[in-house]
Amino acid sequence: MQALDNVELMVKEGEVHALLGMNGAGKSTLVKILSGVYTKDSGRIFIDGKEVFINHAQDAMDCGVATVYQHPQLVYTFTGYENISLGEESRSFVINRDIMRKTAQELAKEYRINIDVTKMVGDMRPVERELICILNALSKKSKILILDEPTSILTEKEIEILFDVIRELKTKGVSIIFVTHRLDEVNQICDKITVFRDGKNIQSLEVGKGLDSSYIAELMLGRKLEKFYPPKSTDQPSEVVLATHGLSLERRFVDISLSARKNEILGVFGLVGSGIDELSKVLFGAVKPSEGTIILNGEGKKFRSPNDAIKNGIFLVPGDRQTEGYVGDQSVENNITMAKMNKVTYKIFGLINAGAKKKDALKMVEDLSIATPTVKKVVAELSGGNQQKVVVAKGLYTDANVYVFCEPTVGVDVGAKYSIYEIMRQLSKTSAVILISSDIEEIYGMADRVMVINQGKMKVETKTNEITMNTILVHAVSNA
Repeated sequence: MQALDNVELMVKEGEVHALLGMNGAGKSTLVKILSGVYTKDSGRIFIDGKEVFINHAQDAMDCGVATVYQHPQLVYTFTGYENISLGEESRSFVINRDIMRKTAQELAKEYRINIDVTKMVGDMRPVERELICILNALSKKSKILILDEPTSILTEKEIEILFDVIRELKTKGVSIIFVTHRLDEVNQICDKITVFRDGKNIQSLEVGKGLDSSYIAELMLGRKLEKFYPPKSTDQPSEVVLATHGLSLERRFVDISLSARKNEILGVFGLVGSGIDELSKVLFGAVKPSEGTIILNGEGKKFRSPNDAIKNGIFLVPGDRQTEGYVGDQSVENNITMAKMNKVTYKIFGLINAGAKKKDALKMVEDLSIATPTVKKVVAELSGGNQQKVVVAKGLYTDANVYVFCEPTVGVDVGAKYSIYEIMRQLSKTSAVILISSDIEEIYGMADRVMVINQGKMKVETKTNEITMNTILVHAVSNA
């Protein structure tokens, strides 16, 4: 498998250049080459007209290239200014924290980044952590900044804060390679785009009024995407599979009553921080509710753990796949089968049937079109979309009666999104499906019935075709 094939990328000084492509298109590979994580097999890299050789992370830093990854790599028990100074300690025998703090504050002021650098990183919001990473890069005199999916876990307000910082960086001559799956952001913040597909350059274009999301998606896919969401079911919803009455979690949400049926998708919409993520964890037994009842197939249940929920036929596709969805250093095969190992275990001796395990994993890979050369490949080495498909495959392998999808398409390209949506729609024919998301378009496009949670309280529940997106959003943000 060739990850990159004779690709070119030209970024001007002070330019925000979007790098777009499906999962597996080669974007991450290029980013890792420029960051010194991978070493290129061939080709040349030029910065300011001079050829440079990047074989290690230190080489990238010396060339003024810095990368802020999707999940910021910070020390959460350190302050902001201590994280900004990481990598500078060896230059002095004595660590002077007053100088570190003052230097970090002056740097933030220079780039008009409004942030309290004395706060512990563990207490910061996601956008603040990204800004700390950016300041760390700027402290190393970086002039080329690679932002890898920088908005995937940010609220709309936090995205605007980040975009204001990016605009300021542009005025200072910093060049930014902006890796994203959110096509609507391209016109908001980028000057130019380059599209990769199957490891090759497809096209580079100036951002302008004529560049719409559907055309970009077509370039990424290599075909026209006729629709973003599969057709909704025309069948009537059947019996209630899962219900909650007065479900509450202290300081997170209160008095949530819902019902999930077969032949429909229940959408639960709320902004980041509204309590929707915690609700998914309570339904899955990862967090115990402070009050209320969970009813499964007419019987009250108290789940002691996620394993207990799985045994009772409930599976959660979590919002943070990297820390909650899969084991990164384990194979595709192990990840798919780990939640239901009794299916591939000899009943008499309790040993694993390796042949059956591989066979089952291969079938899931085929059914979900997971792009991997072998089921023995480590999941951390797959693209984001294929990692998410592995998490979904793990859920399908449990033969659950209830599937809870929490932010299922974060950091996933348009093609993989549609594939996941199709799986959800297919599952809804035989199981109850709950979609929990802060993406209003995703909820409106997929849910047959929608409920809105605002600051931990249920505001409205109705059929999706009886409410507009704007009204849903008003319920989510209004305190009235």
